[in-house]
Order: sequence, then structure tokens, then C-alpha cells
Amino acid sequence: MVMRHFFFLLTAAVFIVSLAVPNLAAGETKTVSGELIEMACYARMGLNATGADHAACALRCAEGGSPLGILTADDEIYTITGEMTENENAKLLEFVAKNVTATGDVNDGGGPGTRLVGKVTLEVTAIEVQ
Repeated sequence: MVMRHFFFLLTAAVFIVSLAVPNLAAGETKTVSGELIEMACYARMGLNATGADHAACALRCAEGGSPLGILTADDEIYTITGEMTENENAKLLEFVAKNVTATGDVNDGGGPGTRLVGKVTLEVTAIEVQ
């Protein structure tokens, strides 16, 4: 009898937690500012893949559909996802290698300490040059 009661409580707890998970993953709306970078070059070259000196290369990669992100002054990186990246980043190309301010929904991909390349995403809904 005790085992049945335990199993029932365990099943109920798992069910309740599973209902909460989508709310945790939804993220929050946030505005971030920084340079719009091309992620593959940045992963390989770090800060050498930023700024005007790397703009032409970043644009070529972005035109090919390579993921883009925003590098903030605090060295946080937000990989851009969502509608803005459709058609090989067509809506973002004019912003590549420029300082921008973008607003969108953030998903941190796993909580504190996971702000690595590709882990924090920003589904951009608005973007402008600073």
C-alpha cells in the first residue's frame, strides 16, 4: 500500500513539473546592444572576427546563411534565431559588423554559466543601428 501511494505521488509530481517546463523555456523579452557578428568566424578567431576589418568576410558568410549573433560590451553572445534569419539572413545583412540594438525573446539554453557561443539565443523582433 505504501508503495502504491509513493508511486502515485511520484507520478503526480512528474506531471506537475512537466506542465511547468514550457513556461521556463519561453524566456523573457530583452533588449541587447552590441556588434552583429558572424558566429562561425567568431568561434574560430575570437575578437579578430569583429569590426570593420572583418566586415566583408562576415557579410559573405552571412549571405550564405551562417548563423549571426550579437556580441555585447560585456562579452555575452546572443545567437539570433527566428524569422529574422530566414532566407539566409536577408533581413539582417545590412546590419552585419555594425553596432545594433535588438529586441526579442531570450532563451539561455541551460541557466547560469552557459553563456557560450550558441547557447544564448535571441529571437529578434526588432533591430536598428546604434
